[in-house]
Amino acid sequence: LEPMSYPEAGKALRDAVGKSSGTTKVGIIHSLGVRRDAKGVEVLIGLLKDRDAQVAGAAAWSIGRTATEEAVRALEEFRGVAAGELKAVAADASLVVAEELLRRGKGQEAAKIYEELQAAKWARHVRMGAFVGLLAAQPDQAAQRLVKAFQGDDLALRGIAIDKVATLKAYGVGERFAAQLPNLPAETQVVLIGALTRRGEPSVRFAIAKAAWSADGRVRVAALKALGELGDVSSVKLLCTAVASGKSDEEK
Repeated sequence: LEPMSYPEAGKALRDAVGKSSGTTKVGIIHSLGVRRDAKGVEVLIGLLKDRDAQVAGAAAWSIGRTATEEAVRALEEFRGVAAGELKAVAADASLVVAEELLRRGKGQEAAKIYEELQAAKWARHVRMGAFVGLLAAQPDQAAQRLVKAFQGDDLALRGIAIDKVATLKAYGVGERFAAQLPNLPAETQVVLIGALTRRGEPSVRFAIAKAAWSADGRVRVAALKALGELGDVSSVKLLCTAVASGKSDEEK
């Protein structure tokens, strides 16, 4: 029934929910989610209080997939009361509904959910997922969020932010990211230089050229390699100096 596009298939699944139990019930609920069956939301909401955590979890996921106004409200309430293992279920389902809203072009509605899921009370993977979601939901604020993540103490978030530098669809922001290089630990500078190189924006040359004089050999090597790809005539003198006076074979 799951792949059938006929309305009768959806009705049959909805009717079967109350007549089943255990793994069969979980499977039927999951099928409603795969179908994004909006008519099943009312039935599924009632299952959020089911004693079987697997049933409640499947219901939450399927509700998220429908992304109706009723579904969004239901999951918001569920996040507020869920405890124990259901707290994680509520968070994951909320990521699902936010992603679905985003897919439908409702970025601001998705952003509201992602913002809430960045609170410290949620598990790290939830906060990381919400951060990435916010970059897509509010692209005009993405560069600002990435810079803030660079400056923060959360190493995992910083790593994700640097990874996103290379793929952020906003030309001309590379220089803003490059300006953060002196403020970062050496190992993080190396990764950021690599991400900036993949962006390919000429505006980062000056900051990378400065990094080529770093006291840390790893940073110098990364910067020189980057200039080999991004550099222009103005970079030739620096690269020649590195060949002549490099402190390691890798620098030369």
